Amino acid sequence: MEKEQLISVDDAVLKIQLALLRGIREENQLFAAGSLLSRSDYEDVVTERSIVKLCGYPLCANRLPEERASRGRYRISLKEHKVYDLHETYLYCSSRCVIESRAFGGSLEEKRVAVLNSAKIDEVLKLFEELGFDRREGLSERGGLGLKELKIEENVNVGVGKCCWKIGAESNKGKPKKGRERERERGRIRE
Repeated sequence: MEKEQLISVDDAVLKIQLALLRGIREENQLFAAGSLLSRSDYEDVVTERSIVKLCGYPLCANRLPEERASRGRYRISLKEHKVYDLHETYLYCSSRCVIESRAFGGSLEEKRVAVLNSAKIDEVLKLFEELGFDRREGLSERGGLGLKELKIEENVNVGVGKCCWKIGAESNKGKPKKGRERERERGRIRE
């Protein structure tokens, strides 16, 4: 029973991550998602959104600027005597989104909740249905993604591939020469 429940939490996290990648409109959806997501799950969402040139904060629909100022990765504040890493700020469209996203990410647990009751999971997933997101979409009859049925087998019936090399002087023009042929051509080997 606990194993099925664990798979259900993982599937729910995947569905929530996909919904956050598409973007959401309401803060209550984000906070509900936070009840299932871990900090690393949320960081994955931020990274994936920035890869597709969207602001990393799921509540923001803005695109990232095409060209960032070539100021480098670090900024040195002489006034505050600090060095700031600008890499994280490049994942967002504005400083407001950086602050709100970091605040939300900081409120999440380090590790994902392993076991939750299915009523709680369904309650969270209901908030994402309006995005064209079905709670059971993509899930097998038993609630998983169908990975248990996946089998990886080695192909034992490997046939020999066909070659279409022609034998003769014309066919050897573009072909790389073997070691002895190359040495013979250079005059290092005498017969």
